[in-house]
Order: sequence, then structure tokens, then C-alpha cells
Amino acid sequence: MVKYYLQKSGAIIVAVTINGVRHRPTTKLKVKPDKWVNQRVVGKGSININYELDRISDAVEKWIFENPVKNYTDDQVKLKLQSIIENSDFVSKRKSIQEYFDEFIQDKKKQVNKKTKKTLGDKTIGSYRAEFEKLMQFEPLELEQINKQKYDEFFNWLTLEKGHKISTAGKSIKRLKTFFTWCHHKGLPINQEYNFWAGVDSETDEEDRALNIQQLNRIYELVIDPLDVMDLSKELGYNLDSRHLTMLCESLERTRQQAVAMASIGCHKEDFWSLTDSNVFGDIIKYDRGKNQIKCVAPFIDNHIFHAREFANLSGGPLFERNLKINEHLVYIRHLCKIPFHITAKTFRKTFGSIIYYELPETGVNKLGVIMKAYGHKREETTRRYLGIQDDDLRKDHALLFK
Repeated sequence: MVKYYLQKSGAIIVAVTINGVRHRPTTKLKVKPDKWVNQRVVGKGSININYELDRISDAVEKWIFENPVKNYTDDQVKLKLQSIIENSDFVSKRKSIQEYFDEFIQDKKKQVNKKTKKTLGDKTIGSYRAEFEKLMQFEPLELEQINKQKYDEFFNWLTLEKGHKISTAGKSIKRLKTFFTWCHHKGLPINQEYNFWAGVDSETDEEDRALNIQQLNRIYELVIDPLDVMDLSKELGYNLDSRHLTMLCESLERTRQQAVAMASIGCHKEDFWSLTDSNVFGDIIKYDRGKNQIKCVAPFIDNHIFHAREFANLSGGPLFERNLKINEHLVYIRHLCKIPFHITAKTFRKTFGSIIYYELPETGVNKLGVIMKAYGHKREETTRRYLGIQDDDLRKDHALLFK
């Protein structure tokens, strides 16, 4: 049986008994003493070294099994063991995932688009680097670890911990899978379960959904209970002390109020943060949206559905405090309110138009016109496409109009 020991210098040595003689050749592998546990290496980069130790063990045991070692002298055994170790030295044959990724980037820079006859731009190359950095931030994996379980964990990390949209997480996965496929075509030792790493189909992206009145009211009526927040934090993998729990509860309450107000006005979150009391004109809000300064006019009312004024600061300055972690906090709100799909700040902008168009009663008012003004859309077609109004909905409108 092959065993391994660590010298004080950090070198790993092989220990094997053949013909009653204990041989202890050294490998070219070195690790820090605190990374050596029960003949295995732990921590970052451990999979490469452990893989090589297993290769050495298999090669030695195979040689002992297939050859009449009793006929070998001690010197011959020593030379054979050293030969096996040298041929298994992964330092000169195997590279880290970072080195493989750097080679992938070099290949991508040389790639020519068949239609444009141009190489990939710096922006595209930068996007590959950004997604790889996310993966390394999540966990410094090696190619052999790219399996279905890691896919699930990484996807949850992107959406739950980092607060990414489902569509954004899907794009990250697609970029990484391009790299994994390159590794497979190069014959590198990548786990074949990398095929499970697939982006999200935009047609089934749950984040594109809007809340209905009942779900929005659930958020409006939510009472932030520290005990519930503590239990949910543990489920999400966080252990909070009392001070951080109090801070989180305060942040969740602010997020709850802002989400309801955002659904009552229907603007983008960046425009939402920039609103001041100078934008308020009675029961409406007027503001210029985006770089093109498109004129928007939205309701600023409180009723049984919308609650914009209730949570606004009308004493001067911004109406709503900037909340850079709103999407991360909405993960908690979603679970506490039992919303069955992923929600972000964008969800509440769409909720505004969806509730007005689909759920408010017909009163003769041009609903689509009200939504267009609030969204800052120039064409009715844009609003219809944004709300997902299909031909069946148009037929219903026509039936009511021409009956």
C-alpha cells in the first residue's frame, strides 16, 4: 500500500514497502504544512496535487501487480519508483484553471467573425474575464470540479447572494460554458458534467414577470419579524449576530417601502433615487428619464393599491433614500412574502403597468396612454411589447370596444 508523508521542508514523499524494504522517494510536489491533512492536500489548488498523488499510487500499485518485483534489486526498485514519479510530475504537464483561461483568451483574441471578418472586440474579451472572475470569487474551482452541483451552487450564489437578475446570471453561465467547451475540445481534464452549465432561456425567464395586486399587497402588509429574518438568513447560509440582524431588519423595512412606492410610480430605479419634492405637482410626478431626458408623467397617489406618498420624504431633498442593495434585500422580501419567482427593482416597474392594464376596472380611460406617459415610451407598440400584450389581449379589447 502506498502512503504519503510531508517533510519539514514541505516536500511530499512516497512510502512503499517492496521485498521487505521500505522505500521513501521524494516527489517534486510541495505544500504548506497547514494544508496537509490525512495524506491529502486541502484548500485552493488541492485538487491538482491530490489528482497527481492518486496517479502515482495507481502507477506504483499497477507496476507491483504486473511485475515479478521479487526479482528486482533494491536499486532497481528505487530507480523504477523514481521513474514513475518523474513521469507523473504534473507541474510540467498540468496547468491551473487560470493558466488554461489565459490560453482561452489568447485563442479568442485571434478568432475572426465569419460575417464581419473582424476579431473579437475588447468589450467581448472583457466580458469573458469578468465572468471568470465571478467564478473564482465564488470558489476557486479546478476543471475536475465543474459539475452539476457546482452549477446549482454558483447560480444560487449569483441570484441569491449577489442579487443578479436571472437573465444576467444566465449570461454569466453561457460565457463560462464557452470556456468549458474550449477546454473539452482541447482534451483537458474537465468534468463532463460541464454540459449541465446552461444559461436561462429568455422566454422562460421568471424575472420578466410582474406582481399582481394580491402579491403587491402582501409586500405592503409585511411586518419584518427579526426571528423570521434570522431563520431565513440561516437558510441562505448567513449567521448574523444581534447587531447585524437589527441592521438587516431596518434595511429590509426600507426596501419594502421603496418597492411598494416603485410599483406605484413605475420608474427605473435610478430615476426613482433622483426624484425630489420639486418633481411633485399635486397628485402627479413629472421627471425626465434617462440620458435622452424623455418626459415622464406618473401618478403620485395613495389608495388601496398604490402607496407612493405614504413612503416619500416630502420635507425636502430626495423623495426616497438611495438603496444600493435593493436587489439583495428583495431576495429576503420574496421569501418572507412567499412570492414564487425571482424579483428585482425592475419587477416593480413592470408591476405598475401590469396592474393598471390587466387588473384595474374599465372606466373609459385610456389605460395604455397612462402607462406610456409614466414609462416615457414614445410608441404604443413599445408599451405593449414591454407588458407582453399579445394578440389574444387585443382581440378581447376589440370585442369590448365593438360589441
